[in-house]
Amino acid sequence: MSSTSRVRVLAVVAALAIPSIGFGQMADQADPSHHKLEFENECVRVMRASYGPGEKSDAMFETAGIGVVVVSLTGASSFKLHTPDGQSRELPPRSPGEAYWAPARGKIALENTSNKVVSWLVIWPKAGCTAK
Repeated sequence: MSSTSRVRVLAVVAALAIPSIGFGQMADQADPSHHKLEFENECVRVMRASYGPGEKSDAMFETAGIGVVVVSLTGASSFKLHTPDGQSRELPPRSPGEAYWAPARGKIALENTSNKVVSWLVIWPKAGCTAK
């Protein structure tokens, strides 16, 4: 193999490896007590999340570097998003059945500050998908 070919192979390997190194664990890996993978294929990843009253994420998890569609199953009146720098903010209230776009935020942890169970589905579109 020529040195030019080796450089190309190494560049491709690095390009494929860097995104996986750069991102932390997905929610179902970092916080399995609150997140469960429901479905995944080459086009989409769907996760179910559920937090009891006063529960907080077990660990920070990655928001996949892209935005997601969130479908509120139960509604949520009081919920906080925490970031690694110690900042937190209240998320807007959601109604049962409401669907909305949530932009990527890097690493986060979530906290249910209400006295009710809160559940939702998170839908990650995957780049480069061609539906069949």
